[in-house]
Amino acid sequence: DYTLVETTTDPHYEYSAETEHPMLVNGTLTYVGSDSILTGTNTRKSELDITKTVVDNSDNKIADPDQLFAYDVTVTDGKATDGKVAFSILDANGDVVTADGRVTGATATNGIYSTTSAAELTVKIKAGEKIAFTNLGTGSTYSVTEETPAYGYVNTAITNSDGGTATVPTATGTIEQGNTTYAVGYTNTFDSVTLSGDTALKVTKAVTGHDATEAFGFSLTPDADTQAAIAAGKVKVADGALTATSSDGIKKGTTEDVNFGDITFYTEGTYTFTADETTTTTAGGWAYDTATHDITVTVSKDATTGKLVANVKGNGPTFTNAYTAQPVTDVTIPVRKSLSVSAGLTAPD
Repeated sequence: DYTLVETTTDPHYEYSAETEHPMLVNGTLTYVGSDSILTGTNTRKSELDITKTVVDNSDNKIADPDQLFAYDVTVTDGKATDGKVAFSILDANGDVVTADGRVTGATATNGIYSTTSAAELTVKIKAGEKIAFTNLGTGSTYSVTEETPAYGYVNTAITNSDGGTATVPTATGTIEQGNTTYAVGYTNTFDSVTLSGDTALKVTKAVTGHDATEAFGFSLTPDADTQAAIAAGKVKVADGALTATSSDGIKKGTTEDVNFGDITFYTEGTYTFTADETTTTTAGGWAYDTATHDITVTVSKDATTGKLVANVKGNGPTFTNAYTAQPVTDVTIPVRKSLSVSAGLTAPD
């Protein structure tokens, strides 16, 4: 048998060649199955792209463009000449991303990562970015699993261009031919509901008996379960959102709504906050409201749209500060004595 061997190799190409089987038939040299011409073929190796798309369904479009999504990836290339596979993270413009902390299980040189074939990797990318494995030989296999994303993001779809398996959150497949770009696409849908402005949590301040001469402060205190949800990232509280202050000139007999800051909910659930007034005074005649009031937020998915909605109970509780005029019981009144003496009379000592 005869075959054509290429003495130099290029990692970007996969080489294949015909094999000739010459035979003597009745004294004549005959080439079985060919025309005696040996052909060697170089085929560009294939690429595997893992892409990320985020659909922002939140009303105020607050999906974080810098949110990272982690993927556990294994790529096996039995034809890799050095036993390694290479990949890069590319942004939406196709430029190499060199940010630190994006990859575990590989080494990088100028943004090009290298790892042993069949090694387990963890790679983090943002929406619009992709993981691009290059120079994969035919027969290479891959497995990709998206780790549980941050609250608010739901893995809603996977596409797999080579017809391999794709069941959330994992895609697997085989590089079956050269010079082809295989693509695995992940889509996450983001949703949240924010209580802000007209829908913000709030209290109502009332003053009776006298015009207010100062501002009044209030606080919201999450219960234990809500505090745990905040710590876990299920609820985001804007800086300073749990305190609020009224104006300093509320007129007697009137009220004023005092809004707290933005609070965003990423998951369904029931969240409870306790409102109370934090202002204290020793001013005579004033009695400050010391009551506390619970405000409950229930977050669920709308049956028609599937979007998160918030139902708030107990919002806007009234805190009343009352002034009562105090009776005067001990007063010193200054007195001045004046004596008028008629002409011809002498004033007594």
